[in-house]
Amino acid sequence: MRNRALTTLFAAALLTLVASPALAAVLRVPTQYGTIQAALNAASTGDTILVAPGTYNEMLTWPSTDGIRLVSEGGFGLTTIDAQQAGRVITIQGSHTRNTVLEGFTITGGLMMTSRNHGAGLFVDSSPTIRANRITGNVGDGTSWNYGGGIHVDAGGNPLIEGNIVDANTLRNGSWNYGAGIYVDSNGAATIVGNQIRGNRNDLGSRGYGAGIYVGSGATATIVSNVIAGNRNSSTIWNWGGGIRIYSNGVATIANNTIADNTCDTGSNSSYGGGIEYSGTAAGMIVNNILARNMCGTGGGVRAAVAPTIDGNITWQNAPDDFNGASAGPNGFTADPMFQSATSYRLLAGSPCIDAGQSGAEGTVGIDFEGDPRRLDGDQTGVAGTGSRIDVGADEASVVTLGAAAPPMLGATYTLTVGGPTGAAWVLAISNNPSGNVLIQPFGNLLIGPPFRVLTSGATPGNVAIPLPNVPAAAGSTFYFQALVTWVSGPNTIGQLTRMVTATLF
Repeated sequence: MRNRALTTLFAAALLTLVASPALAAVLRVPTQYGTIQAALNAASTGDTILVAPGTYNEMLTWPSTDGIRLVSEGGFGLTTIDAQQAGRVITIQGSHTRNTVLEGFTITGGLMMTSRNHGAGLFVDSSPTIRANRITGNVGDGTSWNYGGGIHVDAGGNPLIEGNIVDANTLRNGSWNYGAGIYVDSNGAATIVGNQIRGNRNDLGSRGYGAGIYVGSGATATIVSNVIAGNRNSSTIWNWGGGIRIYSNGVATIANNTIADNTCDTGSNSSYGGGIEYSGTAAGMIVNNILARNMCGTGGGVRAAVAPTIDGNITWQNAPDDFNGASAGPNGFTADPMFQSATSYRLLAGSPCIDAGQSGAEGTVGIDFEGDPRRLDGDQTGVAGTGSRIDVGADEASVVTLGAAAPPMLGATYTLTVGGPTGAAWVLAISNNPSGNVLIQPFGNLLIGPPFRVLTSGATPGNVAIPLPNVPAAAGSTFYFQALVTWVSGPNTIGQLTRMVTATLF
């Protein structure tokens, strides 16, 4: 009976979506189109391109058409776009909005070796959504301008960069090596949320600025809920901003990130800001971040030529100092953040970062670097305690999970698994609207938006097997799931909301 009820509910949702005139075509690679570029060239506004697992040796130029969704069926672990060191991997230019989506690919093999190497992995001069990709192993190698090893956001860009892994990208040998991970050009903009930006390197040449992220003069950036770790400037003269550099009159909101183990080599003439080098205007903020084990010559945690608002950060073992040209602010303090391990930046139970953040700094961003709701009851005190309060750093401490074993295929069974304290009660909801982010005290942020339906309930650990109707017209449509898990602790009923699971049907 449960499976029949689930099928009925899901079928009703599918039929509602299929009846909408906004549902457009689904183009499949490689069964209908032999290459991704061919599918992009054929797509119209609102179309979804579904790419089967495999490696596609291509260099893509996105058409000017807005609203194309390029999505992999199996995620970045199974689907790769590889430029094979022949040039840039993907170029996106034009008047694209956030309705243009690139999701679920490993983007690698970019190599640019001219005098101006801008975006070996991705060059973005528009405002698309770049989500859930791994952008890795891309190189800009030239003696002059190397800007953006993983992602270059040009002056006309304002993308949403969310939930990606940007790692092991390199800029080398240039007089200017700026933004080995992500570069935001002068007068450009970007929202950089919930990513892991790790192990990127500005190497050799004269200048290494912003190995993780570089934000140029006149640019604006929102940098929230990211792990920015293990990035390194190792140029021969100037090494500024191992994790992040904000230049000149650039403005950045740097909130609730974990900025750790970044390095500016000290053998050069100047080495500033192992974690953050901020020479931008005082209009920005550095709030609720973990600054740990960053190293450089001056300002191991933060070096600020013009200090923005700085408050609520936790500092730990930055060398040679935590701050230079700035101070910790009234609510900043030094403590071991208690990471899960030397390379995992999740928080252990009992971390001083849990429920310790200053309210308001998170703005409207609702997720941490793993996609968990950005405010949860981390110390599990329920209404008797602090309720849902944001944690310091990129990780929002959570003991509940929601995951899927495999992608959703029409006519097959889609299985979701809810985890949490043994025997905890849960309820699972579905929506086709991801624009929620409403705080429900004391359980956290409801990420799915209205209208949504309660699908089923049970006790943890629990599996939800959803038989998907075979409705071909619904291929390419997307649904969103989130669960609320509650349990009793002493006299209190407490709980947490899980991450949101996105399911694109194919």
